[in-house]
Amino acid sequence: MKNKSLATGLAILLTLPVFLHVNAQNSIFIKLNNGNQSDVALTSLNKITFSGNNMLLNLKDATSNSFALSDINKIIFGISAGINDIKNEATLSVYPNPTSDFIKFSNLNEDETEITIYRIDGAIVVRKSIRTTESVDVSNLSTGLYLVRIGNKTLKFTKR
Repeated sequence: MKNKSLATGLAILLTLPVFLHVNAQNSIFIKLNNGNQSDVALTSLNKITFSGNNMLLNLKDATSNSFALSDINKIIFGISAGINDIKNEATLSVYPNPTSDFIKFSNLNEDETEITIYRIDGAIVVRKSIRTTESVDVSNLSTGLYLVRIGNKTLKFTKR
């Protein structure tokens, strides 16, 4: 049951940007905890599915890429003319991670940014605009894994 909720929540979060920004985005970038990155053109993507603790990218050429959810650091929907576009941008991150009371973000691009925090089942628990140096109080959230949407980027953090 827990894995089904996890898969449902991630499916909602991962497919929502495709529907909302399909004209503006042309690639999905999957950054792994080991530093490797996988890039997939959205035009070659048939669907994203979840099986057990894995995310599967089913491609139109009948092949698929499988990623263990625990190995994924970030999933970014973005525009790319090449891999250098992603490597040259400052890496957005959430810290401290894990946390018990607040989170902050490094390398926010704008003075004020809209963030949305989701429970793993896809429910929105926080939506607010923050300044680049502002912290976000998460002390009232239950213990668990959360996803944060900032623009077209999704980060994860653990609440203790």
